[in-house]
This record gives sequence, structure tokens and C-alpha cells, in this order.
Amino acid sequence: MAVFNKEGLFVTKKGKYQVDDLVTKLSFVSGTYLVDFLQSIGLTLPRKLRMNVLFKVLKEPVERTIEERKSLADEMGYRLTWFSKFTDTQLVNLLEWYKSTSLGNLYLTGFWRDFLDYIVVKGVSDSDIDRLFTEADNAIKTNKRSLTLDFNKALNAVLYDENGEIDGVTQAQFRLVTYEATTLTELRGIGEKYNAPIPKRLKKNEMLQVILDKLKERNELTPELEKKLKTQNIILLERFAKDHDIKVSTELKKEEIIEFILSNAEETKSTYFVPQSQEVYENLDEPVVKKEAPKPEVKIEPVVEPKPVIIEPTMTPNVVVNSDVIDYRPQLDKLTEAFNRLAESFKDKEFSVNIENSIKPESVVVQEPVIREEQVVRPQPTNMMVNQEALIQELLREDDSDAPELDSEKPFDIDGKIITKEFKYKRGFGVFAALLSLVFAVLFAWLYLLSFGLLVAPFLVKANQMVNDLDATMKLVVNYGTIVLALINIYAFIILLRKPSKQSLKVLGFITLFTGFIITGLFVFASIGTKVQVIEQKEETEITKLTEAIKKMSHPDHKRKVKKSRGFMFGLLAFITFVLLVFIVFYGIWRLEFTYGYENIPFIGPLLRDYIIEPLFGSAHDMSQYYV
Repeated sequence: MAVFNKEGLFVTKKGKYQVDDLVTKLSFVSGTYLVDFLQSIGLTLPRKLRMNVLFKVLKEPVERTIEERKSLADEMGYRLTWFSKFTDTQLVNLLEWYKSTSLGNLYLTGFWRDFLDYIVVKGVSDSDIDRLFTEADNAIKTNKRSLTLDFNKALNAVLYDENGEIDGVTQAQFRLVTYEATTLTELRGIGEKYNAPIPKRLKKNEMLQVILDKLKERNELTPELEKKLKTQNIILLERFAKDHDIKVSTELKKEEIIEFILSNAEETKSTYFVPQSQEVYENLDEPVVKKEAPKPEVKIEPVVEPKPVIIEPTMTPNVVVNSDVIDYRPQLDKLTEAFNRLAESFKDKEFSVNIENSIKPESVVVQEPVIREEQVVRPQPTNMMVNQEALIQELLREDDSDAPELDSEKPFDIDGKIITKEFKYKRGFGVFAALLSLVFAVLFAWLYLLSFGLLVAPFLVKANQMVNDLDATMKLVVNYGTIVLALINIYAFIILLRKPSKQSLKVLGFITLFTGFIITGLFVFASIGTKVQVIEQKEETEITKLTEAIKKMSHPDHKRKVKKSRGFMFGLLAFITFVLLVFIVFYGIWRLEFTYGYENIPFIGPLLRDYIIEPLFGSAHDMSQYYV
């Protein structure tokens, strides 16, 4: 068994070797021969062995490059700041990026030096080692080293990862460093390296095959399900894959590609977990230190005990108007005349007063008073002379506290006139609330379609990203909550354009406070109004009927105005519906797979494509560029 002696020589049964001379010869051995040699003796290499050599070789060049590019805002300079956390693939690609022969030779000699240490630890037999040395003697005669790219590519076949690791790092480290410091091309290379190739653009049959293979792997595929999937189009297949957590979309984003690799690679498939938030792609090792503002110095002042404050009650004095300054005789004369008229009305009419009180008054026999001509019904003189000025001010004050309450259901009869308070629908506020409901209905419908992946366009990339970043519970709420809110707003739109009742407006206002972001509900409540109507009771005679007929004939435009306003609302609704339908038709032409041939229609197809479809939604064939 080979060993290193105290002089640092590599010793086998056949002799002693200088390590420097030995690794120089071995650096001419091709990667293909090394792989065959290791497979013949049943030995594999830890991936960390190659990574450690690459870290040592590339450390100084990377530091110099970062310093050179410090003043430049380029992508490569930023990626190199993550060098200490690079994966095996990133390190191999970085070596090739430098395109340096000297760095390549340093890497090969450093690898073979560590390789000798490894085979000594593993106890490889001397006969096998001698066989390798013989190949090294033959290879150096060619004076041609193998390219590092070919050497590393061949070496991948005999490298292994530690348990739970992929590409030489843990899953958490892999997510972070690949998200921050890789390109999509590099990610696809990692996927192919671990037998999890990333689909660039799938056709229907290819997508179907990926879904079927995944279901077979999970033991979830049944003949009925396979038959059903084969009859579905590519949009429904995408929907099925998304619902069953099968990542086969042609529009994978960077983090989705990372999760695709982790969920399909053999090294991490058994321990893979779905991240619960975007925090797994954030650098938690470098916490942001917040600078705290300097706290002001607190000066300790002597505590002064507050003296008790005695609050004396303030007495509101009775305001007594100086009779010498203001003359109330005209007002008194008017009051006297009013009392006289009131007495005359009492003389000719009978009043029945219903008093709702728990205390039953004693029965009083009211005799018809005999009123002489000189009698005036007024308060007793003795009571009026008590604080006369204050009494006059109270009588003249405009106060409705003693006025009868008007109820729309209980008309109030005053002097032969019926006064009612009726509900009035303020149509201006109602129509504006209806338009707001329509806007929110369209918004929630848009969110509903967006949450199910039915709306795809370049200008919706960020919106699709936000929906996809939601967790499972929030996605369920968005999927079904938005359609409920959209239907509620459509119902509110229809009701508000008609003649709603007061009760329906109250209920609708309360609901739209939540479904219309408060503003719709406020306008619904604002549309609830009242109007006071005075109805004179008149005996209907032939003359009064004729008078009413003449009035109706003199104002014939009332119904026409109503019809005109209704016609305007229906016209507005028809125009909005037409615009939405045209938008949906054009979007369908752009989005659906079976319409991709519309541009081949003579004259109309190119016109639609160049002046309507692509300016509105972009090119459907180039959508993958928006998901880098």
C-alpha cells in the first residue's frame, strides 16, 4: 500500500517518487482514462475534492477581478462577490471564463496532488497505482495536456455529493447562490448534469409525456386519467400540472427552475421541500445593520409637585334682555294675532289626542266652552309676566324640538294637509356607485383569471409573479374569493341602475363597504335621500279632474325625459360590453394555441398581428423572454 514518507516522497513497492515530478506527469493523463481507471477499481471521488482545488486556484484571480471591476456596475462583478459560496458547476465554469492556460495547469497539478492523498487514504493497491503511473509516463511523451473543460466534463461521472447536497452544497445554499449568481444557461447546464433537464419550450405531446412520467413515478396514473389528459389542450395541461405541483411550464422563472432541479434531481428528490416564502432566496448570513439615530440626552429636572387645582362650577346666569334697549311690542302683537287665529280654529274643530303613557289620567268631562267675542285664548297673564323677556325669546326661537316627527309610513295631518316624508333615490350618486361597482367587478374578474393562469401577456409578468409567490392558502382565497367579489359587484351594478328600494340600498351599501373598498358603499349610502311631500285633501269633482288633465297635457315631456335617461344608461352599458367583448376576442386570438395561424389570413391576418394584437399584448411566440 502506498504512503508518504517523512521526506514527503510518495512510496510504493516499486520505488519512491518526488511528488512534484509525479503530479506534473499525471497532469497529462486524460479525464477519460482517469474515469475508466476509477471505475475499474470501484472508487468514486467526493465532489468537494475538486471544489477545494478550484477555490485555491481561483481565489487570487477573483480578488483581482473584483478590485478591477469595483467601479463598474456589471453583472459579472456582482456574481464574483458570491465566489466563496459557489457550487461545483459555477467554479468549473469560472475557470473556463478566465481562459488562462496557466490557471488550467495549476488546477490540474493541484487536483492530482489532492488525488494522491485521497488514494493513499482509501488504500488503493500498489499494482493499480503502478498502472496509473505507467499511463502518466506514456501521456507525458505526447507533450499535450487535456483541456480542463474536457477533463472536468469526463470527471463528473465519478464524482458524488454528500447526503442531502447537490452540486457540492446544501439545498439552502444552492437556492441562494444560484438565484443570486447564475445565468439561466448555467442553471440549465446544472439540470442536465443531474438528469433534470429544464424544458425550454414544450409542445403538447412533450408536456403530456412529462406529466405522465411524473404521475407514474408517484403511482397516481390511472388509465382513465391518462385517457382524459390525452384529450386536453395545452392550456388545460398547464393548469393540471400547476394544480398537481408538476413544474413543466414553458414559462419557468429563475426560482422555479431552481425548484424544478431540486425536486427532480436524484440527490435531493427524497429530501426536497417546497419553500414557504421568498425568504429562501435572501442572504440571511449578512444581516443589514440599521444605524440608530442618537438618542437625545435626558436632562433630569427637579420634580415639582403640582398644586391641587380647584375647579369651581360656573353658573350660567339667566340672560335678561333690557326692555329699554329692545322693543318687543311688534312681536307681541304678532303673537296675539296668532293666538286669536288658533282660538278660532279650536272653536270649529274637534281634536282627538292619543296619549301613550303608563300613567292613566283621570277621566275628565270636557264641556263645550262658551266663548264670547271679547275672549282671547292666551296664557294666563300671571304666568306670562314671569321673566317676560326670557319667555318672548323662547317663543321666537327657531326650534323644531316640539314639531311633530314626520314618518314616511305615518302621514301627519295639519290643517287639512297631509305631510309625508318619502324615500328619494338620488340617481346621480347611485349611477356613480354603479360605475364603481362595474370597475371593481372587472378588477376582481381580472384577478380571478390571473390567479388561474388564464391571462398571460408581457405587461402582466409582474402581476403573474405576485400571484405565483402566494402560498397555497392565499392562492385558494384569491382563486375563489375574487370571483365571489366580482359577482357581488356585478349584482350591485345591476341593482343601482334600476329603481332600488331604501331597504335594498341599505343592505347593498353595507356589503359594498367591504367589496368596493369603502368608496362604493359610501356613494350607495349617499344615494339614499328623503323628500317631504304635502298633499292637500280636496274633494274630487268634475272641475278638479278637468284641471288635473289640463296640467298633464301642459307637461307632456316628463315621460320622455325618463325614457331618454334610461336610453343613455342602456347605451353606456352596451358600449362597455362591446369594448370588453372586443378585448376578449383579440386576447383569445393572441393567447389560444389553435389561433396561432390567424396571421396567415390574407390581408386581415397581418393587419391584426402588426397593428392590434402585438401592440396590445406582444408576441405570443416570444413570451419566454419575459420570464428570465
